Amino acid sequence: MAFQNFVPAAARARIAELDLETQNLHGSTPDAILLEREKLHQELAHYKYPVLTLPTEITSEIFIQFLPPYPARPALVGKRSPSFLLRICRTWRDVALSTPALWCAMRLHVWPQIRAQQLHQLEVWLQRSGSLPLSIRLHAEDEEEAEAFALPFMEAIVSHASRWQDMDIVLPFENLRLLTCSMPLLRSLKLGPTELLSGSLDSEPPAELFMRAQNLEDVTLSDSFNPFRMRLPWSQITTLTANPYVNEAAEMLRNAPRLVNCTLMLYDWDEGSMSTIIPPLPNLHSLKLRYEASGRPSGDGIRSLFKALTLPSLEVLPDPITTLSGLRPEGYPSTMEITTAVIPHSVYAQAFPEAQISVRLISEHSSDEWDESESETDESELSSSLYGSDSDESQSSGDESSDSDGSD
Repeated sequence: MAFQNFVPAAARARIAELDLETQNLHGSTPDAILLEREKLHQELAHYKYPVLTLPTEITSEIFIQFLPPYPARPALVGKRSPSFLLRICRTWRDVALSTPALWCAMRLHVWPQIRAQQLHQLEVWLQRSGSLPLSIRLHAEDEEEAEAFALPFMEAIVSHASRWQDMDIVLPFENLRLLTCSMPLLRSLKLGPTELLSGSLDSEPPAELFMRAQNLEDVTLSDSFNPFRMRLPWSQITTLTANPYVNEAAEMLRNAPRLVNCTLMLYDWDEGSMSTIIPPLPNLHSLKLRYEASGRPSGDGIRSLFKALTLPSLEVLPDPITTLSGLRPEGYPSTMEITTAVIPHSVYAQAFPEAQISVRLISEHSSDEWDESESETDESELSSSLYGSDSDESQSSGDESSDSDGSD
């Protein structure tokens, strides 16, 4: 059967016309219509679509390009999920199921009502991903029963911990205690328990997490992370993003001598000055700070933190806040290069009177990305509270769109 001039869309349109003619007829359908319709159906059944003639390797690569680039994580279901490719035709389904790279990045928000289905989907994806490194985002609702229903999900991904590479985990604290196994590929981590820990800090030993993740260097922590109750391999971390109280920030910095990039959203309350000694941070190149006070604190805590810092390699600072002037002279280099959006040279000169400062201005409408989570951050409000002036037009960073099926 020749298909050189055969157009499938035209054939389907003609079949629809014939069906309409049949409906308008009274009595039996003429043989001519039956024969033409049968011939069109046969041609469609035997037609070989050009896309199905591609080598499997090329089709597989097209599918990979259809998804966001790794380690970005598609939802488990929906039109931007690799699961959608399974529904097109048998050939595409076979190709998709034989392409582990389609299934090695995933995101899931656990909902109690559909947790059985979600757990099954998670296990299936992990199996399909073969032996490839994994990028996983697993969050659970902050509810009283979350600890119980989230545990099977944690156990499922921990069984593949040797393949973890880029992880985002927000689960009840007791579930996080499973994070003690070997994770040789893990390089980037976002972590947070679902609620603040209560009780005495001395009631039980701190949980030592990710101590066998020898390549972990990039860490983002939620505001529920407590460095006095949860220990990380601080000595190897080079990039840190966190939302700590001032005393928690001091504890983190005290234990992270290899930091190169540090972004802190600091919370302060009237706690008085600190006695924490922070060793010099010789590699710290970029320090980005935001500060939010609770109530009417004296500011002793934040000033004590800055006075404890010695940063000989610092080159990039955020727009300065007034407490930066509390840095002792030996705490910063004699020559500084500042990258800023709108703050003039004179402001930095006032904050660092003994330094030779070079200020490089960037676009007034640029804004630093603060958090990659789903919640939008009003950076203009933060800037206004910090500096007492209007800030640049901010950008809100959002995760991939969510699906209504329960995938995050």
